Amino acid sequence: MSRETRKARTREDIVRRAVELFKRKGYDQVTVEEITTACGIAKGTFFNYFPRKEHLLLHLSETYLPLMTAIIERHAEGDWKDRLQRIFSDLTELYFRHYDLLRRVLAETVRSALEAGEESANLAVFRNKLASLLEEGKKTGQVRSEGDAGSAASVLLALYMSSLLQGKDRDSVMASMRAQLNTVWEGIGGGKSS
Repeated sequence: MSRETRKARTREDIVRRAVELFKRKGYDQVTVEEITTACGIAKGTFFNYFPRKEHLLLHLSETYLPLMTAIIERHAEGDWKDRLQRIFSDLTELYFRHYDLLRRVLAETVRSALEAGEESANLAVFRNKLASLLEEGKKTGQVRSEGDAGSAASVLLALYMSSLLQGKDRDSVMASMRAQLNTVWEGIGGGKSS
């Protein structure tokens, strides 16, 4: 087994065992020492992969990119606003399926971006995918052609993030998201809210 393969397996093992512990005990209750004991590695080995426990959360957020992309691609057809609502609904469903962990992942993603003074890579990917959807909507006439798709995508991303941060259950988040989307839609889509 090559050195790179061993390193990848060690990283995967750390993440897998940490997630198991987080789910069982709660993120705040798990120490790095417990993670390293579960993996059978030294603390120094852990810190070679993750400078802090919080970096595990950032790594987890990266693993959700393929899921996010698949959700967006699953809703490639139909009315633009309906597509967006279905995308947000599916992403929210995923978020609440793993709420305790993903709430922490989201908070760490935001905190890390604030500290770095730049948008996280994951949020940038999501924003860019929304901008692409907006460009498609412009071509079909479902979205106003004037205005910058990137700026509109940033508004939609902020709407989504705000809704997640405000709600404690899927139904309240989705109700908030629909109300906000209807308000924004009049400005982006030029149509009436439904």
